[in-house]
Amino acid sequence: GGDGRAALMGMLAKRQTPPPGASAPAADGARLRDHPAMAPFVKLLKVGLPRGAVARKMAEEGLDPSLLDFDLNKPPDAACLRLLSGEKAQPSGGRAWGSRKSSKRASLKPVHWEALDGAKTEGTVWAQGGDGLEGEDRAELARLFGVDHSKTKKKSSLKPKRFAEEEACEAKRSANIAIALATLAKPFDGDVAKLLKKAALGDGAVPADTVEQLVPMLPTDEEFAAARRLYRKSGPEKLRTASKPAEELFVAVVDLVLSGEHGLDAPAGLRQRLAALGEAMAAPDASGKVIEDAATLTAAADAARESEALAEALRRLLDVGNALNEGTARGNAQGFTLASLERVAATKSTVGGGASALSVLDFAARKPLSNDGDDRLAALEPTLRAARKLALPEIEAEAAKIARCAQRLAAGTLAAHAC
Repeated sequence: GGDGRAALMGMLAKRQTPPPGASAPAADGARLRDHPAMAPFVKLLKVGLPRGAVARKMAEEGLDPSLLDFDLNKPPDAACLRLLSGEKAQPSGGRAWGSRKSSKRASLKPVHWEALDGAKTEGTVWAQGGDGLEGEDRAELARLFGVDHSKTKKKSSLKPKRFAEEEACEAKRSANIAIALATLAKPFDGDVAKLLKKAALGDGAVPADTVEQLVPMLPTDEEFAAARRLYRKSGPEKLRTASKPAEELFVAVVDLVLSGEHGLDAPAGLRQRLAALGEAMAAPDASGKVIEDAATLTAAADAARESEALAEALRRLLDVGNALNEGTARGNAQGFTLASLERVAATKSTVGGGASALSVLDFAARKPLSNDGDDRLAALEPTLRAARKLALPEIEAEAAKIARCAQRLAAGTLAAHAC
């Protein structure tokens, strides 16, 4: 009846209504460049903006950039009108501008998942599609996950990117070498090459500590090869001039090795020579320092071991600690390592706070020691403090250097006798 006819006419009217966001159709005979959707971008082309930049702008605005491939001076044909209305072209063998990989920027925050096509959803929970979102749900989604691209969009530069030139030395290492050489090369008026030659000569003109500091600055095999290629290797390419302290040092190493002086034929040989010279030059002073430090440690150890006052103080501290640890795995201890003294000292009372809190050491020292033990313990303190300032690993390292020097001297003496 009448109601059915009215419903049918309403459906036909909806089909003929352009979708939201679709461009208005061009007037009959109007050129593509005059179409309302194309006019702003044609104007950008007229003012000299590159075609690629205009295409990117069109994609960002949701308009298919392939419209630029049509003749702008002719009226749009059917295919062109479909693109203007929002339908996407599907060129053979290429990616569609409307596909998931499109560069068009969405107005909502994307979900980074791996999408499945229809062939992979058969027989799964995805076989029956959802109903989608409409009305209030979509508005709330836009409110919660909307993205303001005006704040995040980066300006694209049309200038070609400049690639950094190859360097013989990494930037941070180069800066550290420059800082060190500023002091080490000062006695030689900043001449890094002269400093290196004098250090390799081993005539005492360069102090032992300077020679030892130079060793880790010397180029690795890779840095040596790069410095030789960039600054010294002959060939058709234009060679650079070293301008940084690290580059100057690397070039000086290349020149010294290539000269064949001191029997050198590789950077590793120079590193070994400087390390040996530095240790040999430092050996006399190092041996005296090791002997002095060893005497300090021995005196402190003997005094601590023989001190009855120190023994009484430690036993009293053991008693306090066992009382605190009673009933635990740490209780009933027969002694404790001296390394744990700092942790014991850090144990504070729960009453009071900050500087007013009482440590376990303070509690143990509340009563005076027997037989003037407090005075005898105070007299022992300077000896223990002197030993505490010494670092045993450093003493061991110096002793190892002296041992290596002795081995080289022995090897050299044996080689001389063999000749």
